[in-house]
Amino acid sequence: MSFNYINRKLDDFNEFLYGRKVAIIGLDKESLSIIDYLHRHNAKISIFDTRALDTLNLNIIDRIIHYNIQYSFGESSLIKLKNVDMIIKSPEFRYDIKEIYEEESRGAIVTSVQELLI
Repeated sequence: MSFNYINRKLDDFNEFLYGRKVAIIGLDKESLSIIDYLHRHNAKISIFDTRALDTLNLNIIDRIIHYNIQYSFGESSLIKLKNVDMIIKSPEFRYDIKEIYEEESRGAIVTSVQELLI
């Protein structure tokens, strides 16, 4: 007996990602996995974090270089957050931050890694 379940919602989500501009705001433990996942599904990834580039995990820096990811680091990194289709934010960033709110008002989907897992 074989079990051939196809998760159509996951298939739809993966198709949605193709060519979409996805911003990851705030790098945390799950960032490497989500970056790899988005890259596998041909999303156009950009990364934003308040920390300086030289303080990040080397594996993240390697992904940025290898996948040719756009990035913005430092206290004012979100100033460059423009025209994205989806924002995946870490818990430290609130939904009511001006730049996030403006993108959501423009039509961007705002979510977190935790919400995507559910």
